[in-house]
Amino acid sequence: MAIDIPMSDLLSFFRAIWRLLTCGLFLLASVHYEALSAPPKKVWTDTAELRKHYFAVRDHPDPDNAILILKNLLPDAEACKDNWLTGDILVKMAEYYMLKGDHAQALACMDQAYPYHSAESLQVRANYYQHIGWIYVDMGDYVAASENYKIAYECYVKLGFNDPGSVNICNDLGEIFFQLHQNEKALYYYNLGEEIAYNNHIEGYLGLILLNKGIYYTSVHKLDSARILYNRVYDMGERANRPDIKAAALKGIGKTFIESGEYSKAEDYLQSAVDLSKNKLKSNWIESSFLLGEVWYRLRKYDQAETLLIATLNEAFASNLKGNMISGYNTLAAVYKATAQYTKALDCMDSVIALKDSFESAERTKAIYLIDVKHQTAKKDKEIADSKLLIARKNTEMAHKNMWILMIGGGTLLLLLLSIWAYFHMLNKKRALEKENKISVLKAAIQGGDDERRRIARELHDGIGGMLSAAMMRFSSMSTDRPDVTTTAGYAEAMGILNEMGDEIRKTAHNLMPEVLVKQSLPEAIRAYCNSVRVNGALQISFQYYGSFDDLSQDCKLNLYRIVQELVKNVIQHAHAKRALVQLMRNEEVLIVCVEDDGKGFDKKEMKPGQGLYNTQTRVSSFDGLFTIESNPGKGTSVFIEFKMHKPGTAEEEKQSSDRAAVLLSNLTHII
Repeated sequence: MAIDIPMSDLLSFFRAIWRLLTCGLFLLASVHYEALSAPPKKVWTDTAELRKHYFAVRDHPDPDNAILILKNLLPDAEACKDNWLTGDILVKMAEYYMLKGDHAQALACMDQAYPYHSAESLQVRANYYQHIGWIYVDMGDYVAASENYKIAYECYVKLGFNDPGSVNICNDLGEIFFQLHQNEKALYYYNLGEEIAYNNHIEGYLGLILLNKGIYYTSVHKLDSARILYNRVYDMGERANRPDIKAAALKGIGKTFIESGEYSKAEDYLQSAVDLSKNKLKSNWIESSFLLGEVWYRLRKYDQAETLLIATLNEAFASNLKGNMISGYNTLAAVYKATAQYTKALDCMDSVIALKDSFESAERTKAIYLIDVKHQTAKKDKEIADSKLLIARKNTEMAHKNMWILMIGGGTLLLLLLSIWAYFHMLNKKRALEKENKISVLKAAIQGGDDERRRIARELHDGIGGMLSAAMMRFSSMSTDRPDVTTTAGYAEAMGILNEMGDEIRKTAHNLMPEVLVKQSLPEAIRAYCNSVRVNGALQISFQYYGSFDDLSQDCKLNLYRIVQELVKNVIQHAHAKRALVQLMRNEEVLIVCVEDDGKGFDKKEMKPGQGLYNTQTRVSSFDGLFTIESNPGKGTSVFIEFKMHKPGTAEEEKQSSDRAAVLLSNLTHII
């Protein structure tokens, strides 16, 4: 069947086909022309030149153009194999995506930058994690932000906090914890950042730290502390000629006076902050103007407050700085209410409600976005977990094959270790037994020496001393029987010799076993000895003591007495001193003996210890003491002995006694 098509329709159809062909040819010609006329893209092959170009073009006021420029540079950086530059381009792209509010792309750029920055220096790694923290802060996820900030913080710890970024990370952590209402942690990081800034003379970051500390002190109503900080910040801005710093400090001071109800003072500071910020620092001007409007409302300057608040709200709306508009509308509503303009007050409250709804909607959108991000992260984690599970199954098969080899090898090694342990255990037991035997022999020898001294002392005092006393009595009786004999020179000389012999016998017996230690305390015995030395010679000797010595054993007292005797005897025989000082001191844990003289002294390098000093050192070692001699030619000598006091019978004392057995055994012949 034939189809009848009107001629007009055919003409229309062919015209349409012709137009399509014409447009296509035109487009092809345009593309060809642009390809011919456009300059060829420069291919960068030199890393230094590429970095120079990057630093020249990376900062752009328009985020979209900046991202396009950086995307064009990224392949060249990868081709040059410049890891730092590649990573930094991606981090910079993340910054611009964050400015656009595209947090997903910002995080994707940071993930892409990780392989390039993970192997770089600690400063680069710290900067990387700090940027991720900033993104999460902008998203409102303070927990994730704090986790990344802490990784950056640990990098700065390893660097020794000598990098300016360490002050910045402390400030970031302080702000995070302040937002999470963990005030003590916030203040800790603010104080740490302040200390680092002072130590390294980083004044730029110091001002930011002090401002945030001022905000913290204002929030906890420590207004005087906040004002001190704000005044310091103002001085810093004055020195640096920084109106932004000065305006921020003035705004902070004004807010403290609002908190304390001193509105007249607040007015002066806030007016100065507004004047400094006007036409220069829009954000600070808006915040300061809202606060000044509140102050004028409190001071009942309603006309001034209304004019300022309306102008500020219009500017905030035009600049899309809506953060403080709610407070501005609330203050303006209060002004209208106070002036009986209730309709305008209701309009202001409607604006407040609309703003709150807008913010809540944005928060809900952000929350949904965070949930989506976490879901995508969980999905990726599941894929990674599945891959790890497959690898684990393959590894399990290898592990089963190696298990028997490991068990046999481990068993053999365990048997070897047990054998070695058993050998050394038996060897240590044998050495311990030998040491105990040596200690027993040593103790018996020391006790025998003391017993022998006691026996000789009794023989001298009771035997020879008694006989000498009888002889002296006999000579004395001759004065009655033969008066003429007593007048002879020989009689007087003989009596003098007998008296001297008696004195020497008593001294010898006293030195061998001083009975004064039985009748008197240790300090009294030493004082008596020192007095006897002072009477018998030219040496002027003084004695001082501090503490209680009654609970010391008799053996300990005797050894201390002998040590003092030996040291004083060395002063008399060798020092040629005019004055000497003996000190005995004790507290709960330490007993100290100190003997000092003003004698000729000696060179310690040329010192050759005699038998007396050797015996003294041995006695000190037997009580696990510390023996120190300080001397210089012509400047006298100081001997310092220190004993650690332990309860008798403790495990510690037994161990110490065991350790010094070897030393004492070699000196056994010198103790007796």
